[in-house]
Amino acid sequence: FVGDTITFATSTAFASTPAVLATLNTYNNGDFMTSLTTDVNTANFEIAQEALETNVQVASESIGWMAFEQGVGATSGGSPYLAGYAVQDAVQDGVSQGIGFTIDLTPAAFSTLP
Repeated sequence: FVGDTITFATSTAFASTPAVLATLNTYNNGDFMTSLTTDVNTANFEIAQEALETNVQVASESIGWMAFEQGVGATSGGSPYLAGYAVQDAVQDGVSQGIGFTIDLTPAAFSTLP
């Protein structure tokens, strides 16, 4: 695996390995494509596209990402969050959800397009 290195700004130094969320923001490939992050540490991480061994030529995609300090807290709006990091093992990745979350699925109505 060879990805692009993303380096965190020095003003956002992490005390421990952050939790990193990444996803494709574009859909330029017809075949299966996703993003992959590796080598996460307090200073940087690597990110790339994963093509599921389709052996086809792939187009570039835009990948969005966010990094969080690990722990439990609340957003500025008061919504709780849980962020954690686990070494990749393809079986037990991630963390258990130790706090309750509620998702509001009420449809939003707009008088004009946002």
